[in-house]
Amino acid sequence: MNLQAIWQSCLGSELATQGQNYEILQALLDMLNLYEETAQEYFYQEEEFYSEEFSDWLYDTSVIELNDLKRELQLALRKCQGMEKNDTRLTENSCKVLVKENPFFLISLHEEELLCAYTVQKLYTIKRGYLKVLSKSEFKKNYEECFPNIYFAESVPASINNLKTNFKLISAEIVDHLSFLNSYYKTFETMRRNGCSNKCMADSFKEYSGIECSPQNDRKEVKVLEREYYNTLTMKHERICCELHTKFKRRGKEAQKQDRIYFSAGKDGIKGGKIIVIHIGRHIKNGKL
Repeated sequence: MNLQAIWQSCLGSELATQGQNYEILQALLDMLNLYEETAQEYFYQEEEFYSEEFSDWLYDTSVIELNDLKRELQLALRKCQGMEKNDTRLTENSCKVLVKENPFFLISLHEEELLCAYTVQKLYTIKRGYLKVLSKSEFKKNYEECFPNIYFAESVPASINNLKTNFKLISAEIVDHLSFLNSYYKTFETMRRNGCSNKCMADSFKEYSGIECSPQNDRKEVKVLEREYYNTLTMKHERICCELHTKFKRRGKEAQKQDRIYFSAGKDGIKGGKIIVIHIGRHIKNGKL
């Protein structure tokens, strides 16, 4: 995702004030590492950011356990480009409004604001916020990086093209469904390792998320939901059934068999044990997706 990162001017002083807070600095660096996997556009107002207090703290080596982290932070700061003081992204409300034409976020400790982040989880939240307002073509380029616990099959982009509902009306709901699935990954992992049925996992997920979820009702159509993947534990190709599905809200007076997401709760050794999504689109019709 083409997302620019702007260092909030007060962050330097706030980091210095935190003093020896190892956890905050480590969380910040973890977030920067995630950001750099897909982008490296850093910006800041150098004169305002580099306060004397921050500079003294950043280059102080008296606290040995912080030295490696500070060196990483110094490397990240060297990648920054300068900004003009009148840049519109630095207005009072800049961190409160999401603008899809100019996607950015503020590197900041104030995560209560919409576009401020210093942790990995908040950066994912911001990315998903932008994902909700992207065009269909841009959505298909960027959705995979927003859900680290989900593997998306190659069939997903084509299925999105065949949604019954207008993409603009349903994109935010797609992101919400995927976000809940992504966050439920560990629970799915525990449940399937304990031998829980797909029905049991679907009911559990529905209770957690409030999203309608179930296995495929018509058992004759289950075959079309099977996929073959290589298992790194058994060193064999195995077929798994991606019959679990969430259902989107019904739209229109004649709405029947609403669009849905077909997925598997995953299997150890296949795609890192991630949830596997094979389809975001129409209901099965005549045995075909």
